[in-house]
Amino acid sequence: MIKNFNFIDGKWSKTEKRKYFVKNFYNKVISSYPNSKKISLGKAILSGLSSLEKNTFHKDKTKRIKALMQIYNYLKKNKNKIVEAELSETGKRFEDAKKEIESGTNMWLHAANSLKKMNFEKTAKKGNYKLIKSLEPIGLVALITPWNYPFIVVCERLPYIIASGCSIILKPSEYAAASLKFIINGIIKSSAPNQIVNLIHGKGERIGQELTSDKSINMISFTGSTNVAKKIIKSSNNSIKKLSLELGGKNPMILSKYADLKQSIQHIKNNFLANAGQACIAGSILYIDSKIYNQVVKILKSEFKKIKKFQPPISLNRNKSLKSILRKSIKGGAKLILGSKKDLYNNNPLEPYILDNVSDKNNIFLNELFGTILILKKFNNFKKLILSLNQNQYGLACYLYTKNKKEKTFFQKYIRYGRAWVNESLKYWDSFLPIGGFRNSGYGTETGYEGIRNYLVNKSTILRE
Repeated sequence: MIKNFNFIDGKWSKTEKRKYFVKNFYNKVISSYPNSKKISLGKAILSGLSSLEKNTFHKDKTKRIKALMQIYNYLKKNKNKIVEAELSETGKRFEDAKKEIESGTNMWLHAANSLKKMNFEKTAKKGNYKLIKSLEPIGLVALITPWNYPFIVVCERLPYIIASGCSIILKPSEYAAASLKFIINGIIKSSAPNQIVNLIHGKGERIGQELTSDKSINMISFTGSTNVAKKIIKSSNNSIKKLSLELGGKNPMILSKYADLKQSIQHIKNNFLANAGQACIAGSILYIDSKIYNQVVKILKSEFKKIKKFQPPISLNRNKSLKSILRKSIKGGAKLILGSKKDLYNNNPLEPYILDNVSDKNNIFLNELFGTILILKKFNNFKKLILSLNQNQYGLACYLYTKNKKEKTFFQKYIRYGRAWVNESLKYWDSFLPIGGFRNSGYGTETGYEGIRNYLVNKSTILRE
């Protein structure tokens, strides 16, 4: 069993007596975490505030670049151990976990390089006045992260927050966070002040709410469901805090009659099956041009039957919930294209299910499911489809497959989703691009230059000489 601890005021803390235990899909206890009390959170917050006040690190760009490079090198050196920790709790495929750890590690390098190019101060001279525009760290940031991608989601944010000069209270999911101890160890080994990041574990409904409502927190970065985000917005409104939210998605994939079907179907499989569908940007609805619909359905059935092993959902409870949703949808009229009705009544790991004839008002069509459930829809008019997708409650990720230049151009110009891919799968991303969403999928930007800028505020100074 993996034992996890809080990291408070520059030290690993083993004083928390109350613990909770995490089980995997097969009901085996795999890790333990401290179920932190308010007093531990208070110590973490005081440490973060103290770090801002006492250290020149937060004002010294050169020191931050050096520390980011040191952390990058530490993570790179320990990548195999990080992969093992990630696999132990999430049940991911080894190849996927390895790529995620490599990608997450490289973001520390990217943050350092992005910081090198940033100018935090600009001046102008007007008569007897010197005008100064400066960018200042917003202060103490609460970073709340999910269980589905424990390491990479933190790496999409934390190095850029450190680059901005802020200090951080990191509150990961209570279900998976074992890989994060390597990030903390990297900070300890670096020249950064250890108090720059405090790590606190605990149940979201308790310690998470205490964290988001604390008046000392200047900003909250949250990745998770839209429903939880609404609770965070409510609990944080006792003081003025900036929020950066990456939330849910019901992500459309569009298959044009002009697509390269063989290549596109492979991308669609990757989008749909990513992390057992437990990805906020996973493709969950496939819109198919009506002229190729029957042909595509045959190819999909053939392709999915070739796959013999699937990643299970993170827990047995998730598995039961997804199967319950499927049973209700089928009883409500949804047509089963792929998947076994019989398996919906046992505890076997959920395999991919493909549905047709699903009402646009059905829960399974409207809401994020976090599982390998794909809905098929026909379309006849490409431009009308694109514009109609912009009316959806979510606007996180969208995918288009076509060789038609006019369709590509129209899609790129008019689609209102935070992340969009054309003729590629979610497996390809670049840190140059910011992460964000439209509508109920959140607001704020993470990663890259914009990721650093997100945690900075403008300060204007007039000096009369």
